Amino acid sequence: MSHVDPDAVASKLFGHPEIGMNFFEEIAKLRAMRRWWAGNFKERFGCKTPESLQYRILVGQTSGFALPAQEVLNNITRTTIMTMAGVEGICTNSYDEALGIPSEEAAQVAVRVQQILSEETDIPQVTDPLGGSYYMECLTNHMEDEINKILERMEEMGGYMKCWESGWIRGEVPEHAESAFKSNHFSELNH
Repeated sequence: MSHVDPDAVASKLFGHPEIGMNFFEEIAKLRAMRRWWAGNFKERFGCKTPESLQYRILVGQTSGFALPAQEVLNNITRTTIMTMAGVEGICTNSYDEALGIPSEEAAQVAVRVQQILSEETDIPQVTDPLGGSYYMECLTNHMEDEINKILERMEEMGGYMKCWESGWIRGEVPEHAESAFKSNHFSELNH
């Protein structure tokens, strides 16, 4: 059996996160993923290169699930908030996505939201502007703990492929997406 260099593999991987409406939670999710990635790929797989230890986002995407068909122009504000949370490498949904194929106007507005946030604000110039905030650090720690719990459960069930083949993953995704949309799981940290 040939040896696979973990640095050669990990340095080629990218994430594709969905960015939802809970601004702080989404930022904490991305921060937790970066920490989890670096720690796991260093400790578990023995990666050493900076490229291997960096959670890179191919493209994030704003949540179409959070865009209702009623009063679609309000979705411009929703997509702006989501784009701000994941500003680097993000695909902003069109405000009329809930109605069907986006109109030309809606697609242009989505592009302008990205351009304005990217080119007319200093948001992309700061790596972690909320780092050090008690709230953000607690939220990130909580998110990382939740990531680890899910992955440990998957390991106990036999790993990713067993979880996929059994339908467990397909069952978990809609359940968590719906509950995340309806409530704020981290309300206890808001006090």
